[in-house]
Amino acid sequence: MWRRQFIKFVGAAAATWSLAAGAQQSNPIPRIGPIGAAIFGHYGDRIGRKATLIATLMLMGIATFLIAFVPLMPRLGSGAASS
Repeated sequence: MWRRQFIKFVGAAAATWSLAAGAQQSNPIPRIGPIGAAIFGHYGDRIGRKATLIATLMLMGIATFLIAFVPLMPRLGSGAASS
């Protein structure tokens, strides 16, 4: 409901741009991604691309597995991953 009122107030183009700007400010990937690329690029040159690829895939798999152990909303509150 608030979105419809906002679009009526400022127009559809402004609503799209404001939502995109809000998403960009809350998204850490554009700031953190280049740091990870530099770190893993260095390791890729030093120990080999295949070993670095395996290491990054293992890190992503372990992180995905650990998400299963994050407490839910009734236990953690508003910081929970899902309800």
